[in-house]
Amino acid sequence: MAVFAQRYADKIDRGLVAVPSSTSGNFVSWRVLGEEYYDVTYNLYCNGAQIAKNLTASSYNHAAGNANSKYQVAAVVRGVEQAKSAEIRRWENAMLTIPVQPIIGRDGTDVTDKYTLNDISLGDLDGDGVVEFIVKRPCSVASDPSQKNAFHVLDCYDCQGRRLWWIDLGPNMLSGADEQWDCVCYDWDMDGKSEVLLRIQDNAYIHYADGTSELIGSASVDTRWNGVEYTSSGNEYLLYLEGATGKPYRIGPSEHPNYIDYPLTRGQDADWGSGIVGHRSTKHYFGAPYLNGRTPSIFLGRGAYTKHTFAAYDVDPATHQLTRRWYWENTQGGSPWFGQGYHNFSVGDVDWDGRDEIVFGSMVIDDNGKGLSTTGLGHGDAQHCADLDPYRKYAELFACNENQPAMNYRNAVTSDIYYRYKATGDDGRALCANFTNTYPGSVGRSVSTGWISTVADKELPALGGDAFIGWGDLNQRIYWDGDLLDEYFDSPGTEGYGAIYKPAEAGGGRWNFPDSKCSNWSKNNPGAIADIFGDWREELVMRKGDNTAILVYTTPIPTRYRIPTLWHDHQYRNAMVWQSMGYNQPPHKSYFLGELEGITVAPPPLTMTGRTEVPNGGTISTTDSHLIVCEMNDTKVNIQDGASPYMVTFNVPSWVQGNAVSNTAAKPAPTYAYATCEVGGGALTGGTRLVKQGDGILSLPKVDMTYTGATDVWAGTLKFDGTLKHSHLWLNRFAELISDGGEFKSLTAHYGSVVRPGGDNSVGTITVDSTYHMGFGSRLIIDLYSDGQKADQVRVKTLGIEKKTAAVWLEYGPQYIQPVLQVVEHFAAGASTLQPGDYIIGKVDSLAGSLASIKIEGITQHKAGLSVDANKNLVLTIGSVRGASDIVWTGATSSIWDFANTANFMLAGDATQTPEIFVTGDIVTFGDQAANTAVNISEDLSPDTLIVHSSKAYTFSGNGAIVAGSLVKQGSGTLTLSGDHSYTGGNYLKGGVVKVSALSNENKATGNLGGVTSQASKFTMEGGATLQTTAAVTNGSPIRFVGEEGGIISNAADFNQNKAFSGTQLTKTGGGWLKTYVTGASLAKMVIAAGTVQNMNGIAAKTIEFQGGSLVDNVGTNNTLTVPEKKKGTWTTANRADFSNKITGEGELTVYCAAEKGNGWVATRTKLKLDLSAFAGTLIPRASIAEDGRFTLDTSSGSQRFEMNIPEGVTVQNTGKTFKMGELTGKGALGGYSSFSNDGKSATNTWQAGNDENFTFDGKLVGADAFTKIGEGKMTISGVWENTGAVRVNEGELQLKSSGLPGKGSLTVAAGATLSGTSKSSTPLTNSSFTINGTIRPGATAAAVTGYLNFNGKNVTFGAKSRIVVGLRKSASASAPNNSYLTNIGTLSLAAGTTIAPFISEANLANLTIDEAVADSFFIWTDVKTVKVAGDLNFDLPELPSYNYWDTSRIAEGILYVRCDAEKYQEYLTGISDIDADEMVEVDVCDVRGIRVSEFTCPMRQVSSAYAQLSLKRGVYLLNVKSVSGRKTAIKLMKK
Repeated sequence: MAVFAQRYADKIDRGLVAVPSSTSGNFVSWRVLGEEYYDVTYNLYCNGAQIAKNLTASSYNHAAGNANSKYQVAAVVRGVEQAKSAEIRRWENAMLTIPVQPIIGRDGTDVTDKYTLNDISLGDLDGDGVVEFIVKRPCSVASDPSQKNAFHVLDCYDCQGRRLWWIDLGPNMLSGADEQWDCVCYDWDMDGKSEVLLRIQDNAYIHYADGTSELIGSASVDTRWNGVEYTSSGNEYLLYLEGATGKPYRIGPSEHPNYIDYPLTRGQDADWGSGIVGHRSTKHYFGAPYLNGRTPSIFLGRGAYTKHTFAAYDVDPATHQLTRRWYWENTQGGSPWFGQGYHNFSVGDVDWDGRDEIVFGSMVIDDNGKGLSTTGLGHGDAQHCADLDPYRKYAELFACNENQPAMNYRNAVTSDIYYRYKATGDDGRALCANFTNTYPGSVGRSVSTGWISTVADKELPALGGDAFIGWGDLNQRIYWDGDLLDEYFDSPGTEGYGAIYKPAEAGGGRWNFPDSKCSNWSKNNPGAIADIFGDWREELVMRKGDNTAILVYTTPIPTRYRIPTLWHDHQYRNAMVWQSMGYNQPPHKSYFLGELEGITVAPPPLTMTGRTEVPNGGTISTTDSHLIVCEMNDTKVNIQDGASPYMVTFNVPSWVQGNAVSNTAAKPAPTYAYATCEVGGGALTGGTRLVKQGDGILSLPKVDMTYTGATDVWAGTLKFDGTLKHSHLWLNRFAELISDGGEFKSLTAHYGSVVRPGGDNSVGTITVDSTYHMGFGSRLIIDLYSDGQKADQVRVKTLGIEKKTAAVWLEYGPQYIQPVLQVVEHFAAGASTLQPGDYIIGKVDSLAGSLASIKIEGITQHKAGLSVDANKNLVLTIGSVRGASDIVWTGATSSIWDFANTANFMLAGDATQTPEIFVTGDIVTFGDQAANTAVNISEDLSPDTLIVHSSKAYTFSGNGAIVAGSLVKQGSGTLTLSGDHSYTGGNYLKGGVVKVSALSNENKATGNLGGVTSQASKFTMEGGATLQTTAAVTNGSPIRFVGEEGGIISNAADFNQNKAFSGTQLTKTGGGWLKTYVTGASLAKMVIAAGTVQNMNGIAAKTIEFQGGSLVDNVGTNNTLTVPEKKKGTWTTANRADFSNKITGEGELTVYCAAEKGNGWVATRTKLKLDLSAFAGTLIPRASIAEDGRFTLDTSSGSQRFEMNIPEGVTVQNTGKTFKMGELTGKGALGGYSSFSNDGKSATNTWQAGNDENFTFDGKLVGADAFTKIGEGKMTISGVWENTGAVRVNEGELQLKSSGLPGKGSLTVAAGATLSGTSKSSTPLTNSSFTINGTIRPGATAAAVTGYLNFNGKNVTFGAKSRIVVGLRKSASASAPNNSYLTNIGTLSLAAGTTIAPFISEANLANLTIDEAVADSFFIWTDVKTVKVAGDLNFDLPELPSYNYWDTSRIAEGILYVRCDAEKYQEYLTGISDIDADEMVEVDVCDVRGIRVSEFTCPMRQVSSAYAQLSLKRGVYLLNVKSVSGRKTAIKLMKK
């Protein structure tokens, strides 16, 4: 990055520190101060003896050091040793411990146990060059209005633990968990000591070191109330304190001279938006920006979520009075400047004009107090602003979003977005820095994304997301080890000890600090991260685990890099001010460092220390001083001829000005102006070094400069037409040289820099005596004129050409990986192209590199090439070519496709297949006939049409791009495209697969399929053609699907569609998410076969067909959703939205109902107005917030064709409607009112379930809802229903398992319907009453002869058409029925016509009594208090054996008898055998076990009487009878 206008810099000491080394002995390090950037080395002393000299890096590992070693360091300035620093000893345990003092409450008691340590502000308060610490000490009882003793505290200490002052903030400075009662410090009056700034309210006290104190405001004000989290009322003040003493400067009016009313007024708390009282109005920001480029101002900000108010104040160094510089606000909802704040902010010179900007979340406020730019993406939690990509001009910003998640990476000046990832939920963390040497530039990620290259603007899949740095560790960056990569800080637990990590991919490492503790809950913040001691690596400032001390850790690891103290970097120093604001974020410096990139030297710090300013109109003369010209406007200075100052720095700024005024809804573009420093007079001589800073223009006199020091152009433009033959000229990235006739010793040009002979639109020459090194991405601009074939020229001895060739640079490098020759065409009168021919653009004695590595831009309609002829002329050849035609790729020569050079084609239809080149406008076909299908696009090409019609797999890659024309893909083969193409003629995919990894969109002008097109007719898919994406992509072009098959999008990662889909059918395959941001109302059908479709706007398509994938609707929809038979789908709805979708098909659809969750509450706002009348599949309702479980229907459009399977934990509700379904299954709940607001409304639902199928419901009904069983099938319930509404069995059968209870309301069984099942005595039925007009059948099955229904003492009424069906088995006694029955009834009412319909199994029929004296008794009901029989009952009794008969005489008692007629029984016995009555028989008598207990012989007719004479126990016996003729029979008889 470049550096700009000079500033006041803190006067800090050497920062010498020693700690036990990571290897052996002691590690010693110290600061390189900003003024020591040039020509300073260091001598190191131990115990008075020099142990090292002329050290360039500011650290040293002293292997012989020990705990008794005492160190000093002395700067050696241009060979002269300066005074030694103060002597120091090493920190034991690599840690400085600063104990904090107890807190004494207002009643004089020690209340320290109620306090922790938190964020820490840093600054040199007393002017000794050493940092002091202002630590927040939150009080756990501060918000309790019942106590008046202990409140939040700001506590100030020096490094020795001396308390300088402390502030009891009182009861009116509450800000919840955000701890936004910050104070900051900075040396605003530039006297070498920092002042302190804070917002404060009444009833606060400043306590001074001498024991005295001072009240702020009124001691009687206490705005707290029970449950308060944030102060939301009361007076607010701005305090501006002397840092060393804490005493207020008298900045206020006479009534309160020690403070002023806070400039950014609260007004009404509600003005800041809804939510927790006081929360949104308590978002405060403080900074110390250099708004004029020279002196610091005070910045005040308020508001993050909605409105914003900002003010800037200048400080009078003599009086400390504050004067408002500007005020800006936006209170206009809907404006892109409204609600753009984050929980933090930063200050930095993002536009390189020497003046600081306020980087405020999604917007940037310029130094002039106007909006510079905004994304309008709203609120978020974390932002990182720095030179994240060294190959782009200006600063970049990497941020996550909450309002419009998930993240964006953008130009910090214009807010042009380089990379954007969209999601649906708050993306709460982000981190971006240079963490790896594998990829150029920085890498960043948010919680929702993988790692993003800030150079290539795309994801880095090889880093593996969490495998590199986990999302939970996206905390803070830090420099700790010896390389130039960032490490990261986090804790292994919540508020655990601090730890620093290095990703394994970058070499790995972990450094634990077990004595420390993090703060701010899961944010795991350190107290601070800052470069406050030692070399440029940062210190970690933590609280001790027991809150008794501040701990400062410094690295023990050597480094070879010399970097000035980060404290003297202008952006980093301001980060030390704002770091503790809100959600703490890490400091970032203003420039980029990287080993892979070769950027290992920091730019000169902006400091006036050690500089002598030459004012406008002044003269540069010989002096031993470092002179500087640095005014913020146009200047003119003179050089005394032959002057030889030690060094001259020209800091010539630009001025980029924002133009968005307060309360605007417009987004005006910035304006750019460039100051010019006109230098007149003579030449510089001697050993002078010249440095150019600032983005403005330095114009040197056309003289013969003879000075020998380096000429470094860090930024901006150098105009020089003279000679510079003794000084090397270096152009930093994006610097520019304009010269007409200039002669130079040597020239090095880095990325983005420009060399322009002659300037704009004029012919000029630059001569370089030695080497002109064209770094990759550097640019040489040459004017070419057709008239006379004139051209600018560069005449060099050696032309060095750098091109990056490693794969990582090709894939993830910047836009240019080779130097660029940019041609400015000047046509002859009447011509539209350059005249073909050879243009001499210079002379080159030798080449270091290949001319083919130079990219030529600006030539239209002609072939161009570079060469060096025999006379060493550098020749640019402009060649004429044939007219456009139809050509076919052969790949016969190579894989290269270039312009008018390589003959890898033939003319279409050419039977001779004569080799042919490609020219602009050709129609190019790639077919099956080519031997080589790996095509290398080596330069930018402009075909008319590119046709790939092949069954083969083609790959298009290379450093070039297709910049015009259209693409047609036909055939079954796969076409793989890479590269950033910009053609806009359209894409027509008609067959096979097109495989890509990047697409163009509003934030990315180019992609694998060209630039953005606005017409759907220019991006079509048909015939089942597949667009396959291999990485996350965002498509900014509409796509139309044509024909019955339409097209297929197969994505493994996110596919963001920012424009409309339309046409016939889109099939989504692949496991990634397809996110649509424009309605698909013109798309007939979308088939989701795999992965997820997320609809952000309107509908995804008119019809969605699920074949295994998921749909997430972020808005209400009304389209048709269908699930074919044997297919599944998942649909997730949006909160606060209505869904009027028609559901069809026979498959399984899982639907997630959205809700919203607050602090201790969940609200349902999703209206599911579904039409299920044509659905014949299975609906599985689920809740997006599982612990709440509500699924909120608002419909009566059901049917008996579909099954509702309610999972456990889910409750399906409705809005007081009758809703019909087929099978009802699952373990969830049904019932309750779908409340969509807090209006107190309620209504009961009626649920109808059933069809011709049998099903089981293990869940329950709840609420006051009613339920009706419909359909002829059987519904079995096992759950305990809690509903108080009526339950009706209108059709079919409702069966109760022993655990099933059908609610608490009335239960009615309609005629023709059946209630069956069993209950337990411990869990009787809980219905309020029972009306049976149909059938009641106790027992677990239709054939059960055991089990009962327990009516819990309630009344049971049987209608005239009712039936009581019980399975009979003989009972042992009246108190212990042995068959199925009804029991525990209050009043049993039996209407005339009630039918008693028992049944007996075949087995039980065989066991009926055969004793006429003893009847078998069966209980139909027991334990009935009252029986009312209104008339004659009907009996539907089963047929008995001929010798048994029914006795219903005691039916009123619930008893039926079966009796035996002995005579008929004897007849039965006689008739059961074919043995003759007089035939002799042998009889074996066996008991029920089959054991023979007796035997006898008699005639057949006497068997019964002979058996009666036997002396046997009571029981049943089997007589096995065998006649003498061999005939057999068996008779069962009872023995009394």
